Amino acid sequence: MRKLRKFLLVLAVTCFIGEILGEIVHEVLGHGLLVIVLGGSIRSIYVSVLWPYESSYIEFYFPRGFPESWKAVLVYSGGIVACLLTSFLIQVILLLKKIRENLSLLLFWTSYWTLISSSGYLLLSWSRPFGDVKELIELGVLSGTSSAILGFAFFAVGYIGLTESFKRVLHYAGLGKWTHIFLPAIWLLLPATVYIYSLKHDVLSLTYLPVSAIPSLLSRLFVARGNNVPT
Repeated sequence: MRKLRKFLLVLAVTCFIGEILGEIVHEVLGHGLLVIVLGGSIRSIYVSVLWPYESSYIEFYFPRGFPESWKAVLVYSGGIVACLLTSFLIQVILLLKKIRENLSLLLFWTSYWTLISSSGYLLLSWSRPFGDVKELIELGVLSGTSSAILGFAFFAVGYIGLTESFKRVLHYAGLGKWTHIFLPAIWLLLPATVYIYSLKHDVLSLTYLPVSAIPSLLSRLFVARGNNVPT
């Protein structure tokens, strides 16, 4: 039980830190880096520790505006793309490498939140676009439908990768027998996140909550498959 209590503490702390790292990836590595590379300047960056209740943001400008539309596309898509690349790269690492417990949990949560924020951004903009997705739709590179399709596709792939990754984290921590509890539990964060995020951006729909609970229910199938984890 001592091992379990320690794991729960580390799980909670790394969940919080991973969420903040996800916001840094979106705003700094995604938007900020591209703004600088493309000749713009950053006025301010705010990274929220309370996402999804409070949003992070970046303020930037180009001396003459966006001279070419492709630069605007890169900047506005940068946050989502950076998050997706980060999430999938971490999943590959967790699936292929045995990493010490604390670091593996931090990597897992960073991958988890970068996937949720980016794919959720695309999915929730289906009916009422907002933020970066709204800008991309106005630029003509996305539509509400294509945004939702991309969001679902990215989430579906990431969901499988994250679920298998977390099974490995539990196995290497010597807590594989608790998979049937932990796996559905981590995905129960999704309905709460969707509710707060969609309410904040005024895109709440009655279908969002039951649909967002499906990943937690489906995770039982991964538990039934067993822990085919290399030792």
